[in-house]
Amino acid sequence: MDMNGFPVGYDIQYITRSRYQLDISQKERLFAETRKIAFAYGRKMSVADFYSKRDSVEKKFTDDILSQARQNKMKMKEVKILNLVIPKQIADAIRLRATTLNEPQPTRLRSYGE
Repeated sequence: MDMNGFPVGYDIQYITRSRYQLDISQKERLFAETRKIAFAYGRKMSVADFYSKRDSVEKKFTDDILSQARQNKMKMKEVKILNLVIPKQIADAIRLRATTLNEPQPTRLRSYGE
């Protein structure tokens, strides 16, 4: 959740090094650590910051996940953020703004809800 209580999330893809598979306990630890990092980010930012400062936020977020994975002795090659997931009403407002101002439609944005 963001600092105002709106649910915000990411579709994330974890890529391990070749011929290396995470076991179930490592996967659970990785997901738990990712969740802790995501919650820490959410308390500090609003949805607008997640969207407008997207590149820098995503870069820092993936770097933190990779750092945590390496500390836990996991051989991660890369972490990719596929989409920013936000409430439908906010996604619709962002798309409407882009249409109204004749800007390109937002990419890598997914909504949930009604």
